[in-house]
Amino acid sequence: MLDDRQWAAKRAAVLCHGSQLAPLAADHGSLPARGGPLRAERVWRLAAR
Repeated sequence: MLDDRQWAAKRAAVLCHGSQLAPLAADHGSLPARGGPLRAERVWRLAAR
């Protein structure tokens, strides 16, 4: 989980990309809310087929 400072920095960065927020919000509800999906950091690793 991100602490308050980390979450605020991540939220500010995400809000800089407003054109991408609508598609994300369609699947993730209140994306920039403190209790929303930005509260944790997730990393996906792609593997070659």
